[in-house]
Amino acid sequence: LAAQAILTAGSRGGDLSSYQTAVSTAIIPELEAAGRLSRVAHRMPWLWFRILKWRRGMIALYRKVLVGETNYRVFEEQIWAATPRPVVMLFDLWAGRADLSDRRQKLGNW
Repeated sequence: LAAQAILTAGSRGGDLSSYQTAVSTAIIPELEAAGRLSRVAHRMPWLWFRILKWRRGMIALYRKVLVGETNYRVFEEQIWAATPRPVVMLFDLWAGRADLSDRRQKLGNW
């Protein structure tokens, strides 16, 4: 992202503001998703591992996150897609993410 911003800055009179925009769009949401998952996993590890055990495909998806084939936002959405509503609501509270329940409701996963 930095290299791209530097390369294009020349045509914009040295303006590097595109770098901050790119970081805010590509990196910050990933760090936020990873942080939410981490907080939840550390606050209730027994429940987190139970969910992973119940949703076996999530381990394979997490491997894809680790090798760069997908991202934390996709992993976060998928982990909650078929998780029972009360569990998701509890994790939303712990992770500080109220809008996740709203998105699940829009997807019709209730």
